[in-house]
Amino acid sequence: MRTLTALFALVFLSPLVGCGKRELKDFRQFTSPDGKYTVLMPGTPYTEVRNEYGFQLTTHAVEVWGEGYAVSSADIPAGTPCDLSGAVTGLAQKVNGTATRSEGASRNGSGWREFEIEGQSPHKFYSGRVLFTRNRFYIVFTFGPDAKLSNQQVRTFLDSFRITDGGDTPGPGWAVTPAPPPTPAPSRVAPNPAIPAPPPTYSHSREPMLGSAFEPEFQDMAPNGGVLAGFDVWYGPYADYEIIVGIRPIYRTAGVDSAGSLHGTETNRGARALAKPGYAVGHVDVRFGGAVDSLTPTFMKIANGHLDVRDSYTGEKVGGIGGYGPQQLGDGTPIAGIVGRKSVNLTAFGVLRAGKK
Repeated sequence: MRTLTALFALVFLSPLVGCGKRELKDFRQFTSPDGKYTVLMPGTPYTEVRNEYGFQLTTHAVEVWGEGYAVSSADIPAGTPCDLSGAVTGLAQKVNGTATRSEGASRNGSGWREFEIEGQSPHKFYSGRVLFTRNRFYIVFTFGPDAKLSNQQVRTFLDSFRITDGGDTPGPGWAVTPAPPPTPAPSRVAPNPAIPAPPPTYSHSREPMLGSAFEPEFQDMAPNGGVLAGFDVWYGPYADYEIIVGIRPIYRTAGVDSAGSLHGTETNRGARALAKPGYAVGHVDVRFGGAVDSLTPTFMKIANGHLDVRDSYTGEKVGGIGGYGPQQLGDGTPIAGIVGRKSVNLTAFGVLRAGKK
């Protein structure tokens, strides 16, 4: 473990040779030459290969106006222990700094740790993730005077990293488990004008949840024949911006609206996204990282128990400015409920697509 910690520290202490300042560019996808990962980089990275402590360490890096973006990786012999928390502590010591954030998880020999280190002499920040899986470690990190986890460019870079060797990527969106039985909801909210037509009956299929993968799951279903018409959300602080910490779905059944249960925390700040009469949610664009950052619904006209994708409009985005994505949940099929994860706050969001029996 001591050797691995030293190797982690070497990544931070290595100069980014040949990586001078560049003009700020849009992030573009970079695929490692060995095809083992992809990541969004703010420019074209240079490559450095070093042999230290018996490992071959490969780094791809870019520097933009004093902020460095880099991914380092190395193959590790099977059975090598990997204390990621200890590695972050060792990194902080090597740069004479303090780890102001360090959180993650491990299981079955794989794991991840997200960190933010405030270094001294010179004063700068080091933020990133250390990952270990399938006998390979990765350090995805940024450094510079403003390289905090709350920096949107830092967050875009970190959340875009994906391992592409055929396995999963340890991180905030790691592993989804089956949902528990549904929890009943709803209380009434003000009705909209009725729409004639008897409600159809639905079976349901579930889409993957976006956000954290660690808190208990919930499931909230519409009344029989109902569809998702919108939601109320509540905001809470995360670093320097806001995320969604609570959500309550609003369902529409034969033109009458009813509220589901509150999932997460109700605060003094929030917003409502609700379809106009005769419409319902067809899909939702989600921005996310280790939580739910924002939701942007697309509303479609209800027509004979289906949604008309040709008659649609985009609702207002609710939530904050952070997160990776957006990623679309739903495909124009009526949505019959929501799923997610929560502890005190909402941490993940997904939808249940309806299908006629």
